[in-house]
Amino acid sequence: MAVVYQSQRWGELLFGSVTWAFHRRQLTLEEDALETVAVQSLVFPQKRKRERVLYAQIASCRHIEGLFWDRVVVETTGGAKDISIGALNKSDARDMVAEIRRRMKQGREETAKGT
Repeated sequence: MAVVYQSQRWGELLFGSVTWAFHRRQLTLEEDALETVAVQSLVFPQKRKRERVLYAQIASCRHIEGLFWDRVVVETTGGAKDISIGALNKSDARDMVAEIRRRMKQGREETAKGT
């Protein structure tokens, strides 16, 4: 079952971008991977940036706490650019990090069994 987390409108409007305030960024935790979707243009909402990373390819997951909203940063083992989503509720950020770490561990265990 996929779990979807979205950034908060006020957080994006005040500290992010106007585009993300209208088209909130989202991070989806799927069975085998996580996927992020961010609209790149307010005028052309069809222009989206999608990133998909398998849990076994995640090197670390950080929770950065802010005064009002939190940010989650996911680093990959391939050296690609970090995946980041901000303007999250504090409870959503804590839940997201715990779930990503649980799925990372599960993905590594499954990879180890396969070899």
